[in-house]
Amino acid sequence: MSQSKKLTADGAKSASQQEPLAEIRQLIPLLLRARELIMQHVRPVLGTFDLTEQQWRILRALVEGGTCDLGELGRRSQIVPPSLSRTVPSMERRGLVARASSGSNPHRILVSITPAGLGLYDGARATSDEALSKLLQGIDPVKIGKARLSLSELVASFSATPPDRGLEEMPEPGQ
Repeated sequence: MSQSKKLTADGAKSASQQEPLAEIRQLIPLLLRARELIMQHVRPVLGTFDLTEQQWRILRALVEGGTCDLGELGRRSQIVPPSLSRTVPSMERRGLVARASSGSNPHRILVSITPAGLGLYDGARATSDEALSKLLQGIDPVKIGKARLSLSELVASFSATPPDRGLEEMPEPGQ
């Protein structure tokens, strides 16, 4: 039997022998499941701070990357424009973010985090970190680091190949 046809004890090809397309098909649900398991610990924390997941991602993107325009904010937070255009104004009404026109281009809207938004972020982050620390108990930090590194490399590789449709054109789920 050739090396590429080598089977495992249960008759299936080993993961290292499968085609990359089959690997990515298996990776997608694993990534979604891992995200959901993590968010099951974070979501209750966000609720105590009256934050949605999208609001949390926007605050985090502004804390980590600073003031930016709506397009960049959508890319950083992985939120499609229609959702962003609903979420940012509600956050502005709550005093968590501020919007302003760019001096050089009045049509370009810049979004920044306010002191109230930063305070809320800091509180939610501290509580979220406590919840995540409990989740990570007993998990080898080296494994987490290796997984993060591998995913970072995949993201870099995937980013080198632009999709047929950009994030700006992506429809909302269910539409």
